[in-house]
Amino acid sequence: MLASTAGSAVPDPRLIVALSGAALEACVERLERSGVAVRRTWEPGACVCAGHVACRAEAEAALLAALGGAGIVAVLPEDAELAAAFFDDLRRLGPVEVVDEPKESPLERLDEDQRRLLDLLAEGCSVADASRRVHVSRRTADRRLAAARAALGVRSNAEAVVLLRPAVERAE
Repeated sequence: MLASTAGSAVPDPRLIVALSGAALEACVERLERSGVAVRRTWEPGACVCAGHVACRAEAEAALLAALGGAGIVAVLPEDAELAAAFFDDLRRLGPVEVVDEPKESPLERLDEDQRRLLDLLAEGCSVADASRRVHVSRRTADRRLAAARAALGVRSNAEAVVLLRPAVERAE
């Protein structure tokens, strides 16, 4: 078990291959939010080591850290042969999670006014009632809702409300 900085334990050393720098950052952020100490170096004894593996020496250092009990979050080297060898070596140490680009939540595509209008529609308000409650004209509310529908890729306000409901529940 890996010890976390918050005093709880994290199950087994994590072996994660991130397919991009953005995926690596998302993994590091998720781990740190859960209280795991993450170091951006391949030092043995760290809770979780994270970074880009650019050459054979870095691949060896990352593997040694993993052998020493550290979790690994790594972006594979650009050299295909080295990437394949590194990935195979990681798999020999345990299950490897492959993480792709982080998926943007539908909520992140909307501004505050758009979300508030859709929330009011979800509560059963009409567009006219929702516009009064957020202190904008009906025409402005219609434009903001049209922009929200376009951002979400839906055709109606009802579809937008249905799409957002699971995202709101996850965010709470």
